[in-house]
Amino acid sequence: MKRQAFKNIAVAFIAVLVGLASCQKDNKELAVEMEVVEFAINPTEVKTVNIYSDTDWSIEIKQAGGWLSVTPASGRNDGTLTLTAQVNDDFAERYATITVAGEDVKDKTIAVIQQGDKTKDVILLEKMQQHIDESWYIFEYDEQHRLTKRNHYDSNDSLRSVMTLTYDDDGDLESVLWVNVQYLFFYRPGFTKEGNKISFWDYGMSRYEIELNTEELPEKLTYYWRPKMAHGWSNTTYNYKWVNRNLSQADYTAIGVTSHDEEFEKSGTNIYTYDDKKSPFYHCATPRWFWLWYYYVTVSDCSLNNLVSVNSDYVNYEYTYNEDGFLAKEKRNGGTITYTYKRRPGSGNIE
Repeated sequence: MKRQAFKNIAVAFIAVLVGLASCQKDNKELAVEMEVVEFAINPTEVKTVNIYSDTDWSIEIKQAGGWLSVTPASGRNDGTLTLTAQVNDDFAERYATITVAGEDVKDKTIAVIQQGDKTKDVILLEKMQQHIDESWYIFEYDEQHRLTKRNHYDSNDSLRSVMTLTYDDDGDLESVLWVNVQYLFFYRPGFTKEGNKISFWDYGMSRYEIELNTEELPEKLTYYWRPKMAHGWSNTTYNYKWVNRNLSQADYTAIGVTSHDEEFEKSGTNIYTYDDKKSPFYHCATPRWFWLWYYYVTVSDCSLNNLVSVNSDYVNYEYTYNEDGFLAKEKRNGGTITYTYKRRPGSGNIE
């Protein structure tokens, strides 16, 4: 009797062990050696990242310009990725994301960063004049080419307002302070950044919510103007598509109520085209998403090249460029804006 009971227990124990072994076999694994890889401006060696896995896997690369190559494109079980980067001859850093995916396992991502060449000369926007009210703006930058101040003058050359930007020790935008000098009041637009999502308030009763892609470029924008006020409000959503760091298309939908309590809803698509000159906004190291918040500067100024045209049912913009190939005049539906620039020698050059 005892022998039979022991035999039954042994059989049950073996069954449990077999079951556990089967469960462990079914629990596939996928891991990467490192989650961040950095390249110098002029890479002299390749980088390798080990993959630890007991299943088939494949990779996907998200980047602009094809500066990063990764091999192999797929594998089975443990393996090694080889990363090769081209020379970065521009001031700005560039980014890429490698996604390693396998069946029945959680995807793993590797962020790749390449430093920019700080010795390069850059062209920065110095002055912008809007001819609607003849007011104008002067832009100031720090040594890292980050926007630090925007001074707004009226048609009588009197200072109207000052916007000041500060950055933390990691170089991230920390605060934005806007002071109206004429009326002696200030406003600090608050913003929060969690992962790839940013939200902040504009001067009045407007709110922005932005989602960034892997290259820190805006992928989606939702703009709330006087959200759900009794008279007059609107919500507008933009979905952006990028090609080689240029905004190529923006699909938008707007709903709301006018100040006369009339409901409206409209949607459409903006199509953007560019020349082959690098935009001065691209040299500016201020976060690209900040230009979304700035009233007279659109998301197209996050792009690598100069804008040539915008085509849609509601937009009709015309552009004129200076002898250096940079935007000199922009004619919008609401008036004309002119731009002037300054050249800043790189850190390795003599002024």
